[in-house]
Amino acid sequence: MSGQRIFRIHYRFLGEQRVFLQPDSALNEVDAWYYACLHAGIGVLHNLSKTREELTALIAHGRRYGLTDVRWGEWA
Repeated sequence: MSGQRIFRIHYRFLGEQRVFLQPDSALNEVDAWYYACLHAGIGVLHNLSKTREELTALIAHGRRYGLTDVRWGEWA
């Protein structure tokens, strides 16, 4: 697939460090929190707006269920 990249997303869920690889053409902080919520099993609707309000809502949702410390970067 053209333009496909691999990103590594790290997060902490209920105190446990977790990491996974996510293929995507691009990634930003909103996407990373969204994917981390899904990976942790606390899925959430995501309106793809990539706004500060969307990020705030995703962080609040994640923290409510024990998701913290989301970090990401391209996997080389």
